[in-house]
Amino acid sequence: MYELNFFDKDTEELIYEFELNNLSDENVFSIFGFSLDGNCADVSKDHLLQIERHVDLRFPSEDYDISICQVE
Repeated sequence: MYELNFFDKDTEELIYEFELNNLSDENVFSIFGFSLDGNCADVSKDHLLQIERHVDLRFPSEDYDISICQVE
């Protein structure tokens, strides 16, 4: 399972956390070009658009630093 985390750009405080139950390991590999293997990665706007297409959801993107983490 994967988590999408949104942090305030100024304070680095965690603002939102979304569980991405519908995102597969294959989806993540196709988006980032590598597996997360239990780690996290920064998410660009392009990455976020691809994630949104895979999970059929829309997320806020302005004024946030975004990361994705593989969680158990």
